[in-house]
Amino acid sequence: MNNVFYYIFLIFVIMIILLYIFTDCDSKINDKSIWPCPHNDRLKYIYIDKPDDKYTHLSLFDIYSFTHISHGMILFILLNYIYGKKNVNMVFITIGWGILWEIIENTYYDKFRIDTKYQRNYYGDSIINSVGDILCCFIGFSIAWMLPNKKYSILLIILNEIFLYMKMKSNLFTFFTQIFTQIFI
Repeated sequence: MNNVFYYIFLIFVIMIILLYIFTDCDSKINDKSIWPCPHNDRLKYIYIDKPDDKYTHLSLFDIYSFTHISHGMILFILLNYIYGKKNVNMVFITIGWGILWEIIENTYYDKFRIDTKYQRNYYGDSIINSVGDILCCFIGFSIAWMLPNKKYSILLIILNEIFLYMKMKSNLFTFFTQIFTQIFI
């Protein structure tokens, strides 16, 4: 099973390298930037830790990548409960969920973050940020898979959510609270 994780991770790394090599700062797919370049230096800005930086959602990783790690851990817990044991199908379901989430998030972005302090100028993720978010979901799933007990995963999710709330007053809980209020109130 470790080979599956290794090969999937390798596929992500190769995809990121190919996007880096074969795209420039102005490359787009359907008017969506592939890998925008702050100061023409993509590797220097591979991670953006400020939620209000103009390159948040455009770099490979940003502060919101941590929420995708939580997604992966939550998916592991749910799928492990459904399957009753670890199963290779869970890995592919998680990656499929990560892809579906990025499609939904970037198709309906105006429904997600219009009222938050940091997201008023959010216009969707770049292609490379979506790849990074899916990779983070897979990493979160992989961490949960390797832990000896799901209680450790739950603890890591809680710590991650506390970190995100302290860092930017936003996390999965506040996100789903906002979506709930927009839908039902």
